[in-house]
Amino acid sequence: MFRRYVTAVAVVVFAALLSQASTASGQTVGAAGPFAIVGGQAVKANGAGSLVNGGVGVSPLTSITGFPGSAQTVPPYTTHANDGDAIGAQSSVGGLYTFLAGAGPATPIGPQLNTLVLTPGVYSIGAADLLNGGTLTFNGGGIYIIQVASSLTANTNSTVSLQGGATACNIYWQVTSAATLLGTNFVGNVVALAAVTLGTGDTLVGRALTTDLGTVTLKGGNTIGGCSSAPPAPTQTPTPVPGPPAPPVPPPPSPDLFLTKTHTGNFVVGTNATYGIAIFNSGAVPSSGTYSVTDTLPAGLTFVSATGVGWACAAAGQVVTCTSRTVINLGPGPNNITLTVTPGAAAVPTVVNRAVVSGGGDTALGNNTTVDVAIVSSAAADVPTLPEWAMLALMLLLASAGVLTLRGRAVRTR
Repeated sequence: MFRRYVTAVAVVVFAALLSQASTASGQTVGAAGPFAIVGGQAVKANGAGSLVNGGVGVSPLTSITGFPGSAQTVPPYTTHANDGDAIGAQSSVGGLYTFLAGAGPATPIGPQLNTLVLTPGVYSIGAADLLNGGTLTFNGGGIYIIQVASSLTANTNSTVSLQGGATACNIYWQVTSAATLLGTNFVGNVVALAAVTLGTGDTLVGRALTTDLGTVTLKGGNTIGGCSSAPPAPTQTPTPVPGPPAPPVPPPPSPDLFLTKTHTGNFVVGTNATYGIAIFNSGAVPSSGTYSVTDTLPAGLTFVSATGVGWACAAAGQVVTCTSRTVINLGPGPNNITLTVTPGAAAVPTVVNRAVVSGGGDTALGNNTTVDVAIVSSAAADVPTLPEWAMLALMLLLASAGVLTLRGRAVRTR
């Protein structure tokens, strides 16, 4: 009888664990995967100096302002005003919003996010607020869904910390009205009904998405991205029939160099981390002469090394310069650069690193800058945690196993 009781407890605990995991695993960004920003009514870059590492789309309306003047997308991403890609992305955002709003069962949490440490799961909240200078922590690998029944506000100097394997791309905010992000950094896929607004100089590691009713606004100096998948290859439109084919558009007479910069995993203070820098040529002619990649390391990153076949690299303080004369034909360059750095405490919680390519005969300079955003955690080891109910169930199972062991010993000694 007692053995059957223990078995029943184990089955209940296991089923509960499966239920928690499956509830939060059905979401998908779908056709919005290559995008960092999707709006419904408009996308506005009101201030200068914003970089978006992902596509920028709007649908069903067509208003995208400030691109490429006040803000730019990192190649190969671009803007999409109610084209096929934007329409598909908006449809996926609508479906994602509906799914997130209905996910559950959800654990209620209070309106103040400061000092909270959340583990993977589904949470519900009214008007969510992260106070000035406050910190919200996600701890543990898995899916997070936060259902916000009203507005979401991250105030000035607030931060979001990722620990224990938590990643920004697995965090989903379903916001029933508007999200206003004014903190030093914010993370996750913010899916809002009415609006997403970033304050001046603020960073979002993830995506800013609204339904067809919403608007995304950048105030200036913003960095958004880190979760966008590669954009789909462009499709060729067949030549209309009947009638002669349209005359070919003459290609630009010079090379057009651009670069991408990536990293793997979150950075940890005191542990070497690496960036990969790749060079591409989207022009009609090969590169000519010497070209250079200049990376000015932000505060908190210390240069260790920069290497690459055919590259000559050197560092002067925080400025790392790599030069090459290897010809780049149309497409990717033959060799990449591996840049190794050591993060320090000043890099916590987020470090934004920019690189610029110049020379090689390139005269189209609008796409020569790229950006990478990395989450940086302290050197202290993160200890995974279990929800309180799961910990209690585990203790019960261990105690039950101990009782069985003692009974077995008692029978053998009789």
